[in-house]
Amino acid sequence: MQVSITFLGPAASFAGRTATMFEVPAPATVKEILEVAANECGFRVDPAAWAVLLDGRGVPPEDWDTFTVDQDCQLTVLPMLAGG
Repeated sequence: MQVSITFLGPAASFAGRTATMFEVPAPATVKEILEVAANECGFRVDPAAWAVLLDGRGVPPEDWDTFTVDQDCQLTVLPMLAGG
């Protein structure tokens, strides 16, 4: 399946990239997709620091290794914002 990833936040956090597209065997978990992106783009997967949107809907870090994707999709990765 084709996965498009958009990185929001400091470009240095994602090895200078703002977006990328690549192929991932389906089905794949969100964590597997992020690991492929990390390997291709040269950055580290950090669930504590990132928020992830899958086709515009939030996926909590605790669900990354169980949430399965089986069709083309769009991921958006952005810095986790602490608030109160």
